[in-house]
This record gives sequence, structure tokens and C-alpha cells, in this order.
Amino acid sequence: MDHLPRLTNVDYPSLPFLGDDPYDGLPFPSYPQRCGWNPDRLQNGDFSQHAAGETAEFLQSWLYLGTVNEILGIVESIQTYQYVRLVEPESLYISTGALNGHIKEWAAFLNDVDQDRRSQEIHKAQSCLTTVYRVCQAISGYANPPCSADFSLSIQILGCTIDQALKWFWDIPLTRDWGLKDIATFSMLQSGWCLRDVSLARASLSDMSMLVVSRMQRSLLEQQDHFDCSERLCLVNQVDEKAYHTRHTTTLCRCQHIVLDQNRVRQILQAGEIPVVSLRVVEDGIGPRQVEAEVKGFSSYRWFFSISHVWSDGLGNPYQNSLPHCQMLALYDLLANAHVDAQFDTFNRSLDMAFDRGKQAMGPDQVDEMALKVWDGIRGFLKKTAAGGRRVVDGVRKIRKKPISIWIDTLCVPLDKEVRKAAIAGLKKVYSGSLLTVVLDSELQLLSKEMPPEELMHMCFSGWMRRAWTYQEAVLSNRKLRVRLSDGLVDLSDLLGFGTLDPRTLITSPQVGVDWNLHQNKLTQLLKWYMARGETKANIAKVRAEIQSELEAEAVEEKKNFSLKKILLRDAIGSFDDMSSLFFVPRDTKDLELNAGRIASAWNSLVWRATSKQEDRLSIFLLACATDESSLREVLPLFDLGRSIRMAHWVLQQRSLPLGILFTRGPRLLDPELGWAPLTVFDDRISNTTCIPRSPGERTLTVVLPGLVLSVGEQRIFRDFVVAIEDLARDYRVVCDADYPPSWVENGWSVKFGMLGLILQECPKDGEQQVGILIAVKHQDMDIISGIYQCRVEIQDVKTTSTDATIPALYTPSPITWCIS
Repeated sequence: MDHLPRLTNVDYPSLPFLGDDPYDGLPFPSYPQRCGWNPDRLQNGDFSQHAAGETAEFLQSWLYLGTVNEILGIVESIQTYQYVRLVEPESLYISTGALNGHIKEWAAFLNDVDQDRRSQEIHKAQSCLTTVYRVCQAISGYANPPCSADFSLSIQILGCTIDQALKWFWDIPLTRDWGLKDIATFSMLQSGWCLRDVSLARASLSDMSMLVVSRMQRSLLEQQDHFDCSERLCLVNQVDEKAYHTRHTTTLCRCQHIVLDQNRVRQILQAGEIPVVSLRVVEDGIGPRQVEAEVKGFSSYRWFFSISHVWSDGLGNPYQNSLPHCQMLALYDLLANAHVDAQFDTFNRSLDMAFDRGKQAMGPDQVDEMALKVWDGIRGFLKKTAAGGRRVVDGVRKIRKKPISIWIDTLCVPLDKEVRKAAIAGLKKVYSGSLLTVVLDSELQLLSKEMPPEELMHMCFSGWMRRAWTYQEAVLSNRKLRVRLSDGLVDLSDLLGFGTLDPRTLITSPQVGVDWNLHQNKLTQLLKWYMARGETKANIAKVRAEIQSELEAEAVEEKKNFSLKKILLRDAIGSFDDMSSLFFVPRDTKDLELNAGRIASAWNSLVWRATSKQEDRLSIFLLACATDESSLREVLPLFDLGRSIRMAHWVLQQRSLPLGILFTRGPRLLDPELGWAPLTVFDDRISNTTCIPRSPGERTLTVVLPGLVLSVGEQRIFRDFVVAIEDLARDYRVVCDADYPPSWVENGWSVKFGMLGLILQECPKDGEQQVGILIAVKHQDMDIISGIYQCRVEIQDVKTTSTDATIPALYTPSPITWCIS
């Protein structure tokens, strides 16, 4: 399995080469007959034709080496020795080191031939993989399989790898389930992974990526008990304030806490400003270093760092606003030079980016070598000048004892409830106004910067990614996140591909990254800087079209380089999609579709995250949905309202919502006119982000969707009932949500007007289950049906029903307008 991505301290199973004779190189389908086997019996799970050892040798030759030769050997015949390696004298093992190279050669060959030949070869590959898949299924269901589990795994990995290549090069859908996720799930649970992390991996990673991740070493698993965790939420990092202990940097340390002036913190907050803690270290050359801490108000000339940390790691304090001296010293040492490093690093990277963009603007056939040489010299001179400036800055800072300012909730959010509320309402200013936000997580601090893409994978399942408050801190910080690893800080934007974001993608995208203080003016500067070829702002449409073509051409080139490591990295980055999409805001903050998409992303980001106080989830969600200062001003007054009506007031403010919010599982608002709206943020994803335009203050929800009108008559309906659609000659079973059923479910319910509406997200398909909404119809016109929300239901077609138990229904395949209250 040498072609799989190599991770630190990860070993993949080694598979002995069982055969003495090489694969004969002839067509794959007839190989069993040539070797004296009946292929139909093999695919039906009958492996009794020969002895177990002989069967295993044959299966390896046919399913592994034969598959490679059949699919990838069209360029030139692939020899068995290319997939075998000598480990020690007379010990041969299967090797896949050549597999990725053969896949690239195969794809390059097919892309050069005509469409008919390419389709023929892809069809042949699909047929071969289907045969392999069926035999693998038969082996897994055989009582006494003729081969080991690692043997079967090697075949499954090969099949999945080629399937991934078909999707990579030609976007062919993945239709075969090779069982790798089930194998990975078992391995992860056996190793002590949290059920939430396993469920997240199944939902967000590809089969191959999840298998690789399942073998990843996680240092803290042995110290954590995930017995009480669920598929959605990990409770290991929950905090019991009554039993909480603030930790020192070492277990033996007994240093005193540094307690700040909380009256000063309150004064700063009441003045509408941000309290920050100024730190400096005093050394007398004799005793240990001492930290001096002072509370100050943030002003435009004072930069500061914000800290995003996991309270269960011990940096919190529910009793007083203080931290041990050792922790304050550790924070100082970590950040003493971080701001200077960040500023000079940004300067140097900007120079390099400008040089690269200038070279690109010339075009491959119009490179002016003399101009490039001059510009490179200027770039070198500016970097040397910057280095000299850095030495001057370091000297001045040393004289001033290198002061730094930090904001951390433990010190800067008072325990007094009223003042605390003001501090939380001002978090937007804190994280958007800080120079950097530093992420502290005990598991991540054991990693190294030299471990991509492992850093991202570990981060996906870290304590920091499990908590709801840290999610908000990340979103409000925008792209200024630095994660503390064992050997320093790493830029999360770099890991996600935003740190060196191609400015061309910003020009073509409907969204732009901002730090909240900067907006459209930055985009204008970017356009002016990039359009060095003479275009003006008036030609922006032309420039965008040209840039889009460039990006598409680059994407075509990138697609030629198949790599499982790239797929792993893409999957890891994809795990951050909902959160990272909130790093960007629409250029037009009134864009209804983008606003609905942002709401869905904010909601979905919280699905896998827990808080010690459940009611905090809604507050975090509301802040994340705000796109600009105007929408933030609308949200902040909601925090003065009772939690039971906070969501209702937010819904009434919205100009658009994602359609999927209607179909989420959870309790609804008690307001009779807003009974369709969720009470809070649920652990159920919004999958349909279609925009529903609304008017502020509008109470009903109007959607245009297909559905059923049920003629209940005098029948009493219960939680589980069947509807008969005469037009389609089909029956469907409808099951009301068991967790949040309507009040009438237990005793049955006779509909006052004799009619129910069943709203569907899409037209029903054979055998597929989908989610719908049940409403009590109040009024029906030709094109509009009004009704009262009852509950979420699951619908699936059934083959046979009792005609006495069915409710007749009229199906409306053409979308109609539903007004829901």
C-alpha cells in the first residue's frame, strides 16, 4: 500500500506476494477459465473449487495484478515484478509504489485518444471494477474466507483508488461502496475515538481519506473518556464550573495568580471600549523573570492579540478574573515577537506575490527578462531594507522591555452578569480588532509545522473544533488565526489555502475577504494593483472574464496530477468549508442568496460543536450571521431579550432564509404565526440552501414546492399512516417525527377542515426516503394553500397497503405556493 499518503508514525499493512507465477497479461474476464475456475461461482460466494491456499493465490493474481494490467496496462503491458518488492531474502511483498505513476500515464493516454476510444476504455475499467467489487462482497460474506482481512483490504483499496482516479479525471460518480468507511469506523472506535469524531469523518471525508485518518496517531485518546458522547456532540470538553481547576504550566508549579483590576475592566466596558491586558517581563539578572500586568483600554495606536482557547485545557477561571503567573509568562513568551514576525512576513510575502503576478501578467511568450531582473533586484533590496528595519524595531522594543497586549476571556470578561453581557456583545470588536487570534489547544500543541496535511486532519478532530464558542471566535477573527503547534505558530489561512489566496479568485468571486474594518476599498486597490497591463476599472467585466479563463486553464492542468494526498488535503480543507466560508462577506451585503447561504453555513458549523450552556448556541449563531456593521447593530439588541423570544425576533428581521431551515429536526416556536420557525439552533444540518426571499416583519413562510393534499375526512390519523395517490397508483408511508411530534399524535387527530398538506422538497422517487412537512390546511385557492405547521415527517413509498388504512391524496407535481404559519 505504498501509494497511500504517508503520515507521521503511520504504518499500513504489508501484504505477502502469494503466487509463484506472474499474471499472464491476457484479458481479465477470462482469466478464471484459463486457470480452471468458474467465475460465476466465485461471484456468488462459492470458493470451494480449490484448496484455501491455492484460492488465495489465484484471487491475488486475478483481482490485484489482473485489475492493474486490465485497466492501466493499455499504454504498455504491466509486469508483475513492478508490483512486487523483496523485503528480505526469499520474502516477497505486494508493492504499489508504481500505481500513481501508472494511473497518470493511463489518464494521459486516454485524454489524447478520441472520445469513442476513451469511452470504450472507461467502460472496460468500470466492468472490471464491478467484477472485483462483487467478488470482494462475496469474500466478506463468506463464513470461512480463503484470505486474510488485510488481503481483502488491499483489493478494496486498489478498487477505491481507481474509482477515485475515474472521478478525478472524468468526474465519473463513485457508485461502488468498497467498505473502507466501515473498516475505518471499526478501527477508530477500537482505538478510542469519540463517536462524534467518527460520525464527522463519515460525513465529511471520502472513503480513502477516512481510512488514512483512521490510522492517524492521536496522543490524547488514552486520556479521554468518550462514553457519554453522541454522534453529533463530544462532551469531553464540557466544563463543570463547580469542579473546575485552573491549571499551571506544570503539575508541580504552585505560583500565585495575577489578579487584574476588575473595576478598571468594568469602566472600560461601560465606556464601550475593549479592555486589554498589557504584559511586560522584568528581569534583574538574579531571580526568576516576573510578569507585570496592567489593564488598559484598546485604542487605535495599541495592537493586541486575542486568545481562542479550550476551557477544558485549564486556561479558564470561573471564580475570579485571574491566571497563574506561570501561564501569563508562557503567553508572553509565545507572543513577544509574534506581531513583528507577522508584519514583516506579510511584507515579504506581498513582495513575492507581486513579483509572481507581474510575471504572470506578461504571459508565457512575452516575458521581459530584463524587466524581471530589475524587479527581482528591487525586491531583494526591499527585503534587505526590511531586515534592517526589523533590527531597529527589535532594539527599541528591547529597551521598552518588549511590551505586548492580549485579550483573553478569562481576564477580560467580568463575572458580573450585566457587565459580562456587555463584554460578550462586544466580542465582534475584540476579534476583528486584534492583530492576530492565537488558537491554543492541548492536542494541537503536540503537533509539528512539518506535518501537512496532518495538521489540518488533527485540527478537524481537536477540542478547539468541537466547541461552539471557539467557532465564533474563528469567524469573528476572519483570516487572522494562528494555531499554536509544538514548534511555533502556523497560519490557519495558509493551511486552508487563503493565506496566499490568489487575488484573481477575489476578483471573480461574488464574495471578498474582509477584516470588517476593510471592505470594498480593498477590492478596488486589489483591482488597480493587479491590472498592471493597462486595463481600467471601466473594463472590470472584461478583466474578470479573462481571469476566469486563466483560472479554468490552470484547473485543467491541475487535474492532470492525480494524488491521493491531494484528495486527503482537499477533504481536510472541506471539513472547514462551513466555517471558512464565513471568512468572506458579500460585496453586496443586501444579496439575498448569499445571505441565505451564510445563514446555512453558520447553522451547519454548529451542528458538530457543543457548549456547556446549550442556550449559548443561539447567541453564537446570531453573531455569525451578521455580515456587516448594519446587521450587527440589528443583532445586538436581541441579547437583551429573553431566550425564548430571541429567535422569533431574529426571524422577523431577515430578508431571506435558506429553504432547508423549514425541514430541520427540532422544536418550533410557540408563537402561533411563527410555528414553522425553529426554537433554536439544532444538531441537524441545513442541506437545502435555496433562498426564500422575505420581507422584514413577515410572519408566515411562503415556499414554492411540490406536495400532496390529503383528504382526511372523518378519519383519525396517528404518528404512522399511509396515503394513496390515485394519479400515480402509488402508496406512501408517512411517519411523524418521533422526537418532536405534534400534540395530537398519541390519541389521533381529526382535522377540522378535513384536509392536510404534505410539503415535499422534491418529487418522490422510487424507493427513496425523503423529509417533508405536514401542515393543517386552513385555506386553499387554485395556486395557493395556507396552513398551520404540524411537524416534520419522513416519507417513503410502500409496495402493499391495506386500503382501509389509507388516506386518499392528490399529488401536485408542479410546484405550488404554500403559506405556512
